[in-house]
Amino acid sequence: MWRALSDMIHRQEETLQDVARDLETRPPLGSLHLDPDFEIPAYLQQTAFHGQPGGYVLTRHPDDLYAGLMQEAGGTLYTRGAGTGVKDSKVQAVVRFIRDRFPGFAPVRILDMGCGYGAQTCGYALAFAPAETHGADVGGAVLRFGHLRAESLSIALHLHQMDAAATSFPDGYFDLIVSNIVLHEVPAAHLQALMHECCRLLAPGGLVLHQDMPVQRPGVSAVRHFLSMWQRDHNDEPHWDSIAPSVFRICSALPDLLPAAFLKTTWHK
Repeated sequence: MWRALSDMIHRQEETLQDVARDLETRPPLGSLHLDPDFEIPAYLQQTAFHGQPGGYVLTRHPDDLYAGLMQEAGGTLYTRGAGTGVKDSKVQAVVRFIRDRFPGFAPVRILDMGCGYGAQTCGYALAFAPAETHGADVGGAVLRFGHLRAESLSIALHLHQMDAAATSFPDGYFDLIVSNIVLHEVPAAHLQALMHECCRLLAPGGLVLHQDMPVQRPGVSAVRHFLSMWQRDHNDEPHWDSIAPSVFRICSALPDLLPAAFLKTTWHK
């Protein structure tokens, strides 16, 4: 899969860079904040998740788009075109949940943790316009591609190169904090820090929603368990089962920042 996609992208890369340069001459709707001194967490440098060449953090030069192009193309092929783009299926599920459980909820600021190339982030910006929508990720090239992608769709995103578990945003800055299919790629110690950061950043009355793979729900069949662990052993997903035994205890030391709801699944071995 990656070999085929890489060949396709290499054939179009020069043309895409021309498109990128044209987009960069236009007045921006959103913003891109890259940090040349940012230190990428070791666990991300050591793993090419899903076997993606270079992983999410590959950045070959300052104008690079390759990692973002590969991530979007891989997602499109993996879902047979049904789960990516402006109407990404993952964000649709979260938006439906919010509107069903919390009718009238209208966030002023949104943070998408581990936003990648911003497909889901765009969905939140569209669903909750005119909210100020931010995305945080560690990969410079995926963020650069995500910024230009959003600009081409006339969607204002504010994308930041930073660790979602240790951001520089002020306390209580966001009304809605989300992640989509991120937690299973985070080691246990980092996962704890990420949850603490959610508590710090959440405004009173806000929502935190993390959407992820079921991994090992109670009562899962032996065959389903085997297939799940295949991802860990053969698809570059070393933390696939790190969230299985986790129980998320929500902001118990910070009652003034308690979220109105925390969408979660608790897994048990």
